[in-house]
Amino acid sequence: MKQMFLLVADAIARVLPLHQLRWIAFSHIEADECGAVEQFLAAAPKAQVAHGATGCMVSLDDMLSRPPVRLSDREVIPLGGAEVSLRSV
Repeated sequence: MKQMFLLVADAIARVLPLHQLRWIAFSHIEADECGAVEQFLAAAPKAQVAHGATGCMVSLDDMLSRPPVRLSDREVIPLGGAEVSLRSV
């Protein structure tokens, strides 16, 4: 949520400087999941939002200041020593 941005940003900064974020992802599009996404994009200029194609088409394409990365089902994002993938239910 927008109101929690500073709290969450501080927690992230304990692990990684915010400006070094590369990916921002969330499970669904509601204020408690992604309300502060624009604040994170402003703080992390190299970060990209990654989400499923439907969420991008229905909401994120219009909501975000820069285009999201559309993930297909089971597409993998490598994170160095780990990975994240979209899995539709």
